[in-house]
Amino acid sequence: MTFDPRLIEAKITLDQIGFHEFPALAADALEAGFDGPAIRRMAAMVLPTGHEIDELRPQFQLEAGLVTVSPTTACVRLATQRANEILDGDLDPLCHLHRFERWFLDGDCPDELRELGLFEEDAYLLEDSGKSEGEIRSWALERLRAFALANRPNSAVD
Repeated sequence: MTFDPRLIEAKITLDQIGFHEFPALAADALEAGFDGPAIRRMAAMVLPTGHEIDELRPQFQLEAGLVTVSPTTACVRLATQRANEILDGDLDPLCHLHRFERWFLDGDCPDELRELGLFEEDAYLLEDSGKSEGEIRSWALERLRAFALANRPNSAVD
């Protein structure tokens, strides 16, 4: 996992990093120039327990410059990352529509995600109205472009 503080903060908030992933994350933090006793100790762990990680995590986060973000901010960050991955051509938008609904709900229905909150349902409605898969894909990409543009890093959401 690349050490991207914005995404790591989001994933920690939403409990999307397993305790077994923290040693590699700490090693990435060291490579990114962060240092401290908790980071070093965590990076050296082999097969850590959840309890060991829970004990070190607050100090690790402090040493790595990670802050606590709200679930809303976390969901918008992860949705923006996924939108950009799709727009970069790495992923098929139609295979990831459900994720945006999940982030919308997990983030307590933030306005930033309102357009994408019913993304999957909207796509089904378009399909039922006779739109082709290509037309639905183009529609999805247009919405994702607008969302990604509105939620670039360092925007008002952060």
